[in-house]
Amino acid sequence: MTEKTEILNCTELPGIIPVFPLPGALIFPGVSLPLNVFEPRYLAMVGDVLTDGRWIGVVQPLNALHHPIPNDVEIFGVGSLARLDTFENIDEERMLVNLIGITRFSIECELEGRNGYRLVKANYRSFEEDLTIDNGKLLDRKRLISAAESFFQHTAEEIDLSNATDITDTMLLNALCMASPLTVAEKQALLECKSIVERGELLSNLLEMASLSDEVALSSTKH
Repeated sequence: MTEKTEILNCTELPGIIPVFPLPGALIFPGVSLPLNVFEPRYLAMVGDVLTDGRWIGVVQPLNALHHPIPNDVEIFGVGSLARLDTFENIDEERMLVNLIGITRFSIECELEGRNGYRLVKANYRSFEEDLTIDNGKLLDRKRLISAAESFFQHTAEEIDLSNATDITDTMLLNALCMASPLTVAEKQALLECKSIVERGELLSNLLEMASLSDEVALSSTKH
């Protein structure tokens, strides 16, 4: 995880941004997201943003049944603005990039695409708190950590919570939101929460319900 290194305001943010539709992928302010880029349209996007502010929008498609994801697939109306931090060319057809989350945004409208990728007009007014200094507090930090530990015991995913006491409530929550293998709809609900308290309670509920379902399923197989 990477904490924010700069505080911006809405006037410094781009009005038009390219978007990368990724089902199940979230990025919150101050947190990094590594991506393996290989589709020609998104390789073109990375090349373009390197000379134009390094801004990329990460959004979730409503329907990700087809791969690669078609450009006419509907996307959710709220996404995350990120800045391209580092990149590495693996070969001519593949690149590793690292994005740093800046703020959420709402989509005012979609514009004509460029070089095969999609462009949207972004509005940041509803998410100005994302650009402020991180001082949010969870309602019940211990409950969230306990729910996460129980949840990840039932999944193939691994997460290290040994340093949880060393990071802020916001950074802990956002990292867990990104790491948890939840549904697209559940992740979108987490993204659109109005406050850290609301997001923390929702994530705790989702993780606890998932753990309970797994325990019930495991118990039923033993009878």
